[in-house]
Amino acid sequence: MRAQLQTIQAILDFGLYRIQSLDQAGPKVASEVQALLRMYYAQQNEYYYLAEVHSILKNVLARESKRHEMDEHLTPHGKGLVEEMISMLEEELDYDPTPNEPGEPPITAAEMHAAAWKEHQVMHS
Repeated sequence: MRAQLQTIQAILDFGLYRIQSLDQAGPKVASEVQALLRMYYAQQNEYYYLAEVHSILKNVLARESKRHEMDEHLTPHGKGLVEEMISMLEEELDYDPTPNEPGEPPITAAEMHAAAWKEHQVMHS
């Protein structure tokens, strides 16, 4: 708390080696922080990582757009690639698996059982 490391990102930015140099924090505290970070990242899934990459690429473009044309780090082709990757990631992240085409409404369990019972009665009559 004294080092104002209140978020995971703050801990990552600060670095585990610097944590050891804090008062009353040594290798044991650093290993405990590492274990907590491993648990945190183990809970993440692939969607989370794609969202992180998307966020990073958007930040890269935002920083690049603030620079003068002569000071840009990316070539025009590189900027185009980053924009294309962002677009592709947005499509993936916004994917909705439900079908858009109209069709039969989903059947309920009660309807399924009623149909099976009718079929059963027809077979045994």
